[in-house]
Amino acid sequence: MANEKYEVFLIDSIAPEAKAALAETCTVIDKGDPAMDEWPERAHAVITRTSYIKGEMIARSKRLKVIAKHGIGVDHIDIPAASAKGIPVINTPGTNAQSVAELTAMLTVAAARNTRPAEAAMRTGNSGDTFNWRGFDITGRRVGIIGLGNVGRRTAPIFLHGFNCPVTAYDPYITDEPFETLGVKRAPSLEALLSETDILCLHVPLNDETRHMVGARELALLPTGAMVINAARGGIVAEDAWYDALKSGHLYAGASDVFEVEPPPADHPLFSLKNFLATPHIGAATSDSARRSGETVVKLVLEILNGGPARTRVN
Repeated sequence: MANEKYEVFLIDSIAPEAKAALAETCTVIDKGDPAMDEWPERAHAVITRTSYIKGEMIARSKRLKVIAKHGIGVDHIDIPAASAKGIPVINTPGTNAQSVAELTAMLTVAAARNTRPAEAAMRTGNSGDTFNWRGFDITGRRVGIIGLGNVGRRTAPIFLHGFNCPVTAYDPYITDEPFETLGVKRAPSLEALLSETDILCLHVPLNDETRHMVGARELALLPTGAMVINAARGGIVAEDAWYDALKSGHLYAGASDVFEVEPPPADHPLFSLKNFLATPHIGAATSDSARRSGETVVKLVLEILNGGPARTRVN
């Protein structure tokens, strides 16, 4: 590579300042470029946010040194295929944690205050008596968090200190230290967490262990009137069971930034419910998060291309 620049393909766009930094030493092929279809044969590195990196693409790769995720979740990347070819898959842990935590809080308050049906009614001139849209205060409600990783550790203080909520978390894979530092109670089991939770927040990756980890049985363990907020990954909550629990009134409300199929179909059953609020996977969609993730992913990719370690390798 003495006289040739590395070719880095941006399957999804990244922050302009991050792209500019990458272009200083590499040839950057951006999303929308006609050459994009050639990435398996040409790319030394690919950067993706939400687009799929399939096994057959990886199998065709000729000189690929790294697959980089701009963000956290890698469920859209064929990890076994990459591992089979010895290609590291990396991500940018922590860079979007604050943005996702803030969206979690927003969805919680909006769902508790019935803002979706109230706003829709106001736009049609049918808002009527404001008392019709009364919800409830978040302050003092029992918050349960599944997953006390980067996002969970940012979410917990918002509820603890912003709303004076007691917070309990379930995460069997981390030590007691984060619980003690944050002032979060440790739940001995998922069942124990659910039974004492008014607001359930999900902050775990999607994998074989977490897929549908909250189904009909788990939702039934929540107290009547509880809420479920998912800003993690679609598929962690079984959507058919979620629909039933919301429609029956067992759950007061639900909100999700993510779905099993994205984008979800316009006729998705959950969209028919007034007590369900949705956003189109915008948890990390802030200018601040984009800058942090972009700068980090470029730094990590360049390290690998220049012979350094894959510091955030997930395979």
